[in-house]
Parts: sequence; C-alpha cells; structure tokens
Amino acid sequence: MSNAGFGEAFLYSGLHSVGVIEFEPPIFGPSSPAMLEPDMVISIDIPMFNTGWGGLRVEDGYLITEDASERLVKTPYFIER
Repeated sequence: MSNAGFGEAFLYSGLHSVGVIEFEPPIFGPSSPAMLEPDMVISIDIPMFNTGWGGLRVEDGYLITEDASERLVKTPYFIER
C-alpha cells in the first residue's frame, strides 16, 4: 500500500472470524492465542480511510479446511489511478 502512495490511509488490517457482529471473535493477531480450525470462516479485512477521495474497506472470506483455505470471493482486485 505504501508503494502505491496509500500508506497513511492504511490504518490497520484485520483477520477475524465471521459471525453476526463486525470483527466477530476470535480476532487473530500476533498476541492472540486463537488458532485457525477446520470449517471456520474467517475474513481478511483491508481498510483504507481518510484519503482525498473518501475510503473503502475490502473484506475477503475464506473457509478453513483441514489442509488449506478456500477463498469464498472470486472478485479480482486492482488499483487504478
């Protein structure tokens, strides 16, 4: 993000479970004891806020399987200036 000039707009990233509230626990990070488990659905949350044109949040869902993960979204992403 910083290479594209958006470093200051990239405030945080999130890896969290998907449920009925925003940032459904468990929330994963360096200090979290939570572990990914098979059949869990998680979201990777990438926000950009406070830009000159507004902001956005991209979240991709993944199904955790025994051996890997399956991306649940098929949308390609690109940034065009």
